[in-house]
Amino acid sequence: MQPATIFVDIMMPRIDGCQTCALIKKNGAFKMTPVIMISRKDGLFDRAKGRIVGSDQYSTKPFSKVELLSAIRDHIKMPEYGMTKVLVVDDSPAETYQFKGRLESLGYEVITAENGKAGGYILDIAYSA
Repeated sequence: MQPATIFVDIMMPRIDGCQTCALIKKNGAFKMTPVIMISRKDGLFDRAKGRIVGSDQYSTKPFSKVELLSAIRDHIKMPEYGMTKVLVVDDSPAETYQFKGRLESLGYEVITAENGKAGGYILDIAYSA
């Protein structure tokens, strides 16, 4: 699976979002894939940590449909034909459901993972944690 962009929640059990982002960016197949970190935390430290591990953007939850669309448009272009795949890695089923609904209403094909390890399996990246 080659998503056009990947959204990763920062606060997840076992493998957090920063570790997940670092593993994604170290993998040659996904090095150029935009990773957007999402979190309820809005601190400077968290934003800096996200940048250090290679995230392309940091967005604070909750965000509007307009903010979501803007984040996507900043990093990917919709194909002329077919759907663009987006991977959402978040351990909150309620937030994942809402996020998925918003993305699908904008025309994206959404694949979800409940944590960093599951996201790694979807991307076929081996995790050692």
